[in-house]
Parts: sequence; C-alpha cells; structure tokens
Amino acid sequence: MKLYITPHEIVEKALWYKYEYYILRDLSVDQIEKILEENEEFILSEEHGLVIGLINTIQTNNLIHRLNQHILRILADKSTEILGKLKKNMVVINKNSVEDELNKFLKNFPDIWKTTTTADYLHGYNLLVVYVKELLAKLGNLETYEKEFHNNIITYVQFTHVKKMLDRNHG
Repeated sequence: MKLYITPHEIVEKALWYKYEYYILRDLSVDQIEKILEENEEFILSEEHGLVIGLINTIQTNNLIHRLNQHILRILADKSTEILGKLKKNMVVINKNSVEDELNKFLKNFPDIWKTTTTADYLHGYNLLVVYVKELLAKLGNLETYEKEFHNNIITYVQFTHVKKMLDRNHG
C-alpha cells in the first residue's frame, strides 16, 4: 500500500512527534524545518505508517478529542495495580507519565506548521493548549499514592481520577 501524504497532514493528525522521533531521527533540525516549510507530498511506507499510527487515524481539527484518545490509550497501556491505603488493590498510573504525555502531545505541532496552517486547525490548536494547561492543573490536584520500587519512590494517581478529568464535551 502506498500512502501519499504531506508533512502538514502528519502534523494535523497529531503524529508529528512520532514521525520526527522514529522516521526523521537522523536528520538535522534545519533539514526537518525545510521538510515542513516545503510541505511536499511524498510516499510514506506502510511500515512507517503503522509505526507512527497513521493507519488508524482520521482527519479532524478537534485536537482535544485526539488528545483524549491518546491519554485513554496511555491509561490502558501504562496502568498498574497497587495495594491502597485500605488494603484494597487499586488501578493507578504514574503521575509523571501522564504529565509527560500531556506535554509531549503539544510537540506534535511545530512552530513552522502553526504559521502556515488553516484558521480551523490553528483555533483547534489554541483550544488544545488551554486544555492541556487545565489538565495539568487538575492532575496536580489529584490525590497521590507513593510506592517504593527498586529504591525509587513512584508517585501514582488513580486511573479513574485521570479518566474523569478528561472533558469529553470540550472542543
């Protein structure tokens, strides 16, 4: 299968960070910026499309929805069970993992793209930035649980609390 795509379409699907990390890793910053500036259509291999998650994404300017989907996948993949304060198992996730994923998601939208995209996508991006700040503030207010693991203290938050802080009607 041949996938015809432009760099801006990769950004608009919120996959630029993965594309840059996995596919463009050997290029310089200047070379990557040139690719974004020129925005020429190219053929992406099916393998690369699978690696960055392109095969199962659709085009939308609702970037908040895209972030919510991403966070739900992270919750499913990175959650674990610990023994809670009431001697009951609870499903938790590393608080730093959630915070890192929220900040990393914004790296999908390089500055060059922001100056050349459509007003709809730029509006969606601006809403996304505000939403990420709101989520980071909510995350900072969640009850935490600390557990020692290999001589390190890991700070966890409950899976359900993170899930509830996502605004499904936002955007």
